[in-house]
Amino acid sequence: MHSNLKAQCPWRILPHPTNKHSLLIVQTSSQCMELKTKKDDETSCFQSEIVPNESHEYFQGIEVAAGDIYNLDVLRTWEFHLDDKGPLRSVAGMSPFVHIPIQAAKWIHVTVLGSYLVDLFILSCCIRVDHHQVSAKQTKIQKILHSVQYHSVPTALLLYASCAFGGSLWSTRTIVNVWESIYVSLFGLLLLEVLDRLEQSSDPTVNKQSLILFMCIQSAVVVWGTFLRPTYILFILPLGVIELAFILVKFKYISMILCLPSVLFVFFNTFICVIIDTLYFHNVSLLQAFQVDFSRFELIYTPYRFLTYNSNSYHVSSHGLHSRFTHFLINWPLIFGPIFTFRLFTQPLQRRSISSCIAWISVVFPTFVLSIIPHQEARFLIPCLPYACFVVGQSVDAKVRHTKRKDVSCTCISIIVLWIFHQFILILFYGYLHQAGLFSYMRTIPSNVTGCVTHVFFRTYMPPRFLLNIPLEKSSHYPSQSCKSLIDLGGSNVTILNNTINHLKTYQNFSGILKLVSPAGFAILIRDSFFITVFFLE
Repeated sequence: MHSNLKAQCPWRILPHPTNKHSLLIVQTSSQCMELKTKKDDETSCFQSEIVPNESHEYFQGIEVAAGDIYNLDVLRTWEFHLDDKGPLRSVAGMSPFVHIPIQAAKWIHVTVLGSYLVDLFILSCCIRVDHHQVSAKQTKIQKILHSVQYHSVPTALLLYASCAFGGSLWSTRTIVNVWESIYVSLFGLLLLEVLDRLEQSSDPTVNKQSLILFMCIQSAVVVWGTFLRPTYILFILPLGVIELAFILVKFKYISMILCLPSVLFVFFNTFICVIIDTLYFHNVSLLQAFQVDFSRFELIYTPYRFLTYNSNSYHVSSHGLHSRFTHFLINWPLIFGPIFTFRLFTQPLQRRSISSCIAWISVVFPTFVLSIIPHQEARFLIPCLPYACFVVGQSVDAKVRHTKRKDVSCTCISIIVLWIFHQFILILFYGYLHQAGLFSYMRTIPSNVTGCVTHVFFRTYMPPRFLLNIPLEKSSHYPSQSCKSLIDLGGSNVTILNNTINHLKTYQNFSGILKLVSPAGFAILIRDSFFITVFFLE
């Protein structure tokens, strides 16, 4: 269906590219063309409706933070809007990884790499080597702590640095699951300090004071990690239970008093996170916080909204359904690599130390719980990576120590060959074939462009809007930037693409510039390319 082309504001109704229950209305005017769904009347020029099952996690956090700090017109997905379903994402939880680093880069032009905490956590465990026999005079708790300590050279650290998606490159991605793994590693580092304090018995008073301090810091990490992503609890739960068990064994009834400050710290940090999210999503600055009547606002508790949304089977199905064994059979080899996966599957059949068993449980437990949910993405398991390093690192070290030199050489060669093959496939696919050209294209966009430029993205990953540098409040001071636009067609079919191009040809000012970005496989399907500049992503 369509209107008369002579109408003042022509329109056409098309099938929605991804949602069969919705219609896509293409409406044009002398200034702009609007792509919107039937229920959406506020879509801005050249902005397409993003449906829940489209993949947009990659630039989500940094997109929002760049818009907040530089006051840019960016895409804020439905997880960051206050409505009947959202917000689902906590700004307080992600601010240490996006807002603060971007603000620091704006002030002093430096970057912050939180992934070093993951390496530090693994390395701290690896260097705790004690080759002496356990003394008979040691107490029971000291013997347990001695067995928990990780006896290995830094093989695990080397394995981690090359295990997922081309090595540590994956840990530099602006994705919430990587930040979640940083929180997991930070909790593990604090756990090691707590275990050290439990093992020391020279000065009980000082020991308890430092123990309370580290437990309070841990409680703050737990709260901020939970607000970042509520699944964070699954990855630290085994370590938390073990830590509480050790405290109960050593201090018995006094442990309740020792844990009280950390419990109070949990409530205090929860209050701070709730206030930050409430102010943010109600568009109230921190400077106005003391002048606001909070009784007029609904408190925003994002972890609760996150769990409520994902407990609805209809919402989960809209993001895509997978087999219950996807995490174990597909995502484990993808994230951990062939060596990791083999050792993780065979761990129960081998006699290992307590530390290795704890690490194995810390990998299997969250994987099992997340497998209950039918929507299973590989990135959900990234926080398991530090634990997987323990399992494989200790296993490889034990095999190297107890085999002959000739057999060790064969083992090392096999490991290297498997590692090279795994990395080659992943780097080839994720580094060059899977949306890698998107970054190359974004780098070609000049900072100062004269004239109107429209960027059309078809069958690519969600492009970041903040790189276009469009001010949030357009005015006459930005004549060239006010008409820079972006159309994200996502996974639309070729018919939608051709209709969009035809409408732009008919109604767009011909003095403007139209650039189409598409995978190379659709080259023969794109017609009338003489009107536009086409960039095919190799």
